[in-house]
Amino acid sequence: MLWLLAVVIVPLIIFRAGTLWMQFEDDRAQAEAHLLEQARTMARLVDLEFERTQAVARTLATSPALARGDLDTFADGLRAARDLLSEGLPVGAPPVRMTLVDAAGARLLDTSAPDGRGRGDPALPHVRAAIASGKPQISDLHLLGANNTVPVIAVAVPARIAAVEGENQHSAIAAIGATLPRQRLVAITELVDMPLGGFITVLDRQGVIVARSVGDAETVGKQSRPAVLQAIRAAESGLAPRGTRTLEGVPSTIAFARAPQSGYVVELGVSDAAFLAQLEGNARRTIVIGLTAVALSLLLAMRVARRTVADFRRVPEVAVAGAAMGGTPPERIGLREADDLTAVLAGIIAERERVAADARALFENSPVGVVISDTSGRVHAANNAFLTLIGRERADLDRRNLRLDEITPKEWLARNKVAIAEVAATGRCMPFEKEYLRPDGTRVPVLVSFGLVDRDTGVGAAFVVDLSERRAAEAALRESEARFRAITDTMPQMVWSARPDGYHDYYNRRWHDLTGTAPERAGEWSPVLHPDDREHAWALWRQSLATGEPFEVEYRIRMADGAYRWMLGRALPVRDPDTGTITRWFGTCTDIEDTVAAREALARSREDLERLVEERTHDLREAEARLAHAQRMEALGQLAGGIAHDFNNVLQAVQGAVTLIERRPADPEAVARLARLAREATGRGAAVTRRLLAFSRRGDLRAEPLDAASLLGGMREILAHTLGAGIEVRVETQEGLLPLLADKGQLETVLVNLATNARDAMSGQGVLSLTATAETVSREGHPAGLSAGEYLRLSVADTGSGMDQATLARVLEPFFTTKGIGRGTGLGLSMAKGFVEQSGGTLAIESTRGQGTVVVLWLPTTAGEGTTRPSSGKEQSAEMRTHARILLVDDETQVREMIAEELAAAGCTVLPMESGAQALERLDAGEAVDVVVTDLSMPGMDGIAVIREAQRRRTGLPAILLTGYATSAAEFAIGDMVNGPVCLLRKPVDGAALADQVAILVQKAHLQG
Repeated sequence: MLWLLAVVIVPLIIFRAGTLWMQFEDDRAQAEAHLLEQARTMARLVDLEFERTQAVARTLATSPALARGDLDTFADGLRAARDLLSEGLPVGAPPVRMTLVDAAGARLLDTSAPDGRGRGDPALPHVRAAIASGKPQISDLHLLGANNTVPVIAVAVPARIAAVEGENQHSAIAAIGATLPRQRLVAITELVDMPLGGFITVLDRQGVIVARSVGDAETVGKQSRPAVLQAIRAAESGLAPRGTRTLEGVPSTIAFARAPQSGYVVELGVSDAAFLAQLEGNARRTIVIGLTAVALSLLLAMRVARRTVADFRRVPEVAVAGAAMGGTPPERIGLREADDLTAVLAGIIAERERVAADARALFENSPVGVVISDTSGRVHAANNAFLTLIGRERADLDRRNLRLDEITPKEWLARNKVAIAEVAATGRCMPFEKEYLRPDGTRVPVLVSFGLVDRDTGVGAAFVVDLSERRAAEAALRESEARFRAITDTMPQMVWSARPDGYHDYYNRRWHDLTGTAPERAGEWSPVLHPDDREHAWALWRQSLATGEPFEVEYRIRMADGAYRWMLGRALPVRDPDTGTITRWFGTCTDIEDTVAAREALARSREDLERLVEERTHDLREAEARLAHAQRMEALGQLAGGIAHDFNNVLQAVQGAVTLIERRPADPEAVARLARLAREATGRGAAVTRRLLAFSRRGDLRAEPLDAASLLGGMREILAHTLGAGIEVRVETQEGLLPLLADKGQLETVLVNLATNARDAMSGQGVLSLTATAETVSREGHPAGLSAGEYLRLSVADTGSGMDQATLARVLEPFFTTKGIGRGTGLGLSMAKGFVEQSGGTLAIESTRGQGTVVVLWLPTTAGEGTTRPSSGKEQSAEMRTHARILLVDDETQVREMIAEELAAAGCTVLPMESGAQALERLDAGEAVDVVVTDLSMPGMDGIAVIREAQRRRTGLPAILLTGYATSAAEFAIGDMVNGPVCLLRKPVDGAALADQVAILVQKAHLQG
């Protein structure tokens, strides 16, 4: 029986022993992991202390006073930073030491000195490293003082300071140093309650002890144990070999972790005696209990069955007791299954309690405030960080009289309700800022994040972060910005700054005073630039933004009174010292109005000379044109008497015919004959007015093919009444002459001037001969200097007194005349010669004293082109007139009615309008129209504007422009109308001729359509 029991029980004992050993090792590993995690947490706290000190130094490095070299003002900032970093130090602890060191390592400023000025002792290595690298540096522990007994830890941040070399000022590298009070690190080592014999040590990067929770004064400056240092060099965090001895020679379990930013190492150690005591005690008790249980099981085997139920009932009680003793039951129940279940339950309960203990440790030791409360505001639990934050004692919490709504200012209660509603809906709320009240009435700004732990009871956990330091930094930044604005607002220049993307986010007061812009519109600088300068200035600004090159441009800026002044705009980029990226642009605008004015005055001196030359040349040409016109007017004066005589004859014929028609309305034959006579008379009157108006035209030559016979015939009709009854005008033309090429009006003016000179030479009695013949000039040349070609020779011969050779030699000189004062300008022959030569010909004079004078004009010819009607003849024109719809526009009622009657008589449908606006309204209404006929001169909208608007509405619509003027303006304007055909007819116009022209335009429109 015993052997059987031994066979069963011995393997169970061995298995249980192995299980106990594995449990022991697992518990030890968990304890070591917990110790290591605490070391990592402490290392992060060390980094936070260094980061806080560096942040203050970096803020000082951006000081404008430092940038311009104002050390007195900057010294005030150093002392303020010293006071900020020294807050909360123990009584008697030395304050933080702030220094400014130049590139040579000399201290310029030192807050530890009575006068604030630096002493001559050299800078520490980390300061020199910051200057050399341009990056922040952290020192290892240094022992200073006469006996090397003063431990110092410090940081250094590079900065830029104004430096002067000779007459030049530039920016030089420097460094701002700040000590980190060792008491801050000692306080970190005291945050965690270590077991008896446990310690926390902070080492620098060389393994030298900086702070220690146990024996701090005796161990500072000493090296840690070699075994620990070797483990630290091999890994960023971990455990020293088991059994490693401390400086006191005590075997201990040591965990270490390196701070990721500073490189400092936090070392946590617990003596093996304390660390393993509980584990070994649990193991021993478990073994003793197990052996006892086995012995009892042998003795009580017979009673197991009876006690099985009772034993199982005791499992929960024993399991709870075992959990309280580390997971091992304090006694065995006696039944194997019951014991196993008890052990499992005890382990589970123990593990749960260990997790809860770890959570409590993290809860109590967290630097972030943690508070457990319900939605009604009652606080159930809070860690020390939260109680310290709100200035309360744990006794306040233990008395359960602490409520969140009572420590929250009234203005923040509404925000609390919003967060509680958000938590009730989603289980958590977004972090938000608020304030808590301390017992002394002060307020502390915090960032709160809240989440439900138990939805049924409404209990939740809130994490609270103190924002006091951030608010202080923000206040310091605002103060720095205020100083910057105060400096720039007192500068005489306009100062501005821009973001890296080019947006102008600041202008000083000088800018707003000069430009009159409102401060709230800081980003708008383009509106005040002169419109002609904006594109150029923007192009250079965009180039500087893309390349990082300095910006410099001259442009005009509108002042508050509306005037523009020239400015020189300059801007330089500010770069991040670590990355080199542009963080901001600073620029100025300098008034250079006087400089630009002087420069433009110099340029104008050269331009004025060129302008005077151009003006003199222009005046000379104007004088020549006025003289030519005067000569034309002189000829017009000669024609005036004859023209008046001819026009009175025309009026006599028309008046007589109309009177007789009124008296004989019943005699059709007489009415028709008299009407024909009136029409012929109006034709003669139209010819007279056309010639008269042609003489008054001014402008450049407009050469056109002219028939010599018709030209001279018309001139005879004019000259016969102009030169007087004593002058006989004869015209002789050769048959088959080619048309000559010249400006008709100018040529007629020349012929009138020559005829007038001939009349004066003949003293009003004689014969004037106008002759036209063809002449071919060979390649060998011509006595008058003509080039080879076909010419038409016009001769004007008189039977006057002639000229001697002396007079003939000078007769073509400008202003030479043989007439008395006031009777001639002496320009007639010289201008005639200039006109002929400009037309491609020449002029020659032959004269003999007592035998008269012959003036010969050679003008080029051109092949004439006959004008034929459309192949369909008059029948087709009449057919088109029958169907044509004409929109007639004329402001003169009589003229409009007469033209409408004539066109209607020709078979056309006429829509008469008295203004261009009415005509365009009919077109907009969709009126069908084939041709537009309009007068040129009308009030409001002239005929050219009417045609242009009509053809814009209906592209290709034919149009006829009627005018009684002789100027070429209408002809030139027609060339700009490209949306349809346009024909120019001069008044008075025959109704049949107008209808024929309508038919031609309609036919062309149909053919092109």
